[in-house]
Amino acid sequence: MTTEERLIRLERNNRRLTLALVLTGLAATLIATAGMARTEAVAKTEIKAGAFVVVDENGNNRLELTAAKNGSYLILRDENDKLRATLKVSKNSQGLFLWDENGKLRAVLETDKDGPCISLVDENGEPRASLGATKNGPGLVLKDENDKPRVTLMITKNGPTLELGDQNGRVLRRLP
Repeated sequence: MTTEERLIRLERNNRRLTLALVLTGLAATLIATAGMARTEAVAKTEIKAGAFVVVDENGNNRLELTAAKNGSYLILRDENDKLRATLKVSKNSQGLFLWDENGKLRAVLETDKDGPCISLVDENGEPRASLGATKNGPGLVLKDENDKPRVTLMITKNGPTLELGDQNGRVLRRLP
């Protein structure tokens, strides 16, 4: 697969991740506002708990809202009770984590003190593409199935750099 094909695939996956983030935010907003639309008495009621669980008609957990010591979590499960999405807010980071139908982590959108990062993971659990915007500058890293960086694009205060690596992780070519 050529670098151009990989970049096109990465852009397509990035669009899907963005759509998933928007849909998750919409779902959370709808759930939060659903109770307010019923009656004025419900809107003025305050309920406090360490966690909320929403179940479907079969009794399966579908949504979990948890406030824990290490952060707050919104967990979404599919109709087969498989974890599909988690929205996390903690002291040091925030993130959206997406799992596939086989229960494998496939995409992460996370931000911490260093900046935001999007990571795409293959079906074997290997990180294959990462796009970040850290305090040192933005960067894109594409890795092979053996977790070796094959393409690295960075922009720092010294200018842009492109590195092409071999299957052993050695840099074959660096521009400039």
